[in-house]
Amino acid sequence: MHKCWQMKQIHTIDGECHIDRCNNFGGKGGYGIWSAFMCLVVWIGWYISLVRFYIYVDDNFGFERVEARTFHARLNHWLPLQQARLLDLRDDIGLPYEDKKQEWGETLRVIGFDIDPNTMTVAIPDNASERFLQHITEFINVAGTNCRHTLREFQSLAGYANWAFNVYPLGRPGLCNIYTKMSGKTKANVHIYLNAAIVRCHTMYVFHSRTWKFTLFFYAILFFF
Repeated sequence: MHKCWQMKQIHTIDGECHIDRCNNFGGKGGYGIWSAFMCLVVWIGWYISLVRFYIYVDDNFGFERVEARTFHARLNHWLPLQQARLLDLRDDIGLPYEDKKQEWGETLRVIGFDIDPNTMTVAIPDNASERFLQHITEFINVAGTNCRHTLREFQSLAGYANWAFNVYPLGRPGLCNIYTKMSGKTKANVHIYLNAAIVRCHTMYVFHSRTWKFTLFFYAILFFF
């Protein structure tokens, strides 16, 4: 980042100041700068280089026919045509990339989801799904005077659930109770008691998720985004 911006990313640890020289998403402006820059890259790709691709934060992805492949000279192997053209664009504007991250195939994992364009389905891998359900179970299974969590823990669960519910949309109504409990609270370490509505709703969600395998079509993903 520019040196004038680096001055805003100084972290004090044990009395010593450390400068974060890279784009820090934890800052208020870091993500905005990144988004503006990548939106410009997408515009150049679509309207100048005629590359059809999409972006989710720092993931670029798209579709191509199986037979549409070309040899990429710099990487020295074959790639889908649109992907190779996107890398050529990055070379033209000096935007670096790594060969090991240039994935392609009939099924890809994008932001933790298994995407299958041929069957038009999106799914969470079984191990990731089980970790999410276990996290919910541990969150609601507290007893006695300890049946509470900090606002930060509530926010963490809400963010985790928002990611998972892109594929498990039937669990979205349960977030209403979470957001109601967080409403009006600003102190990250303040403790918030669980209520019966949260426990009941998420207990039912965990049960049904382990009983049925939910899958969401692409058009539903686009709707929720």
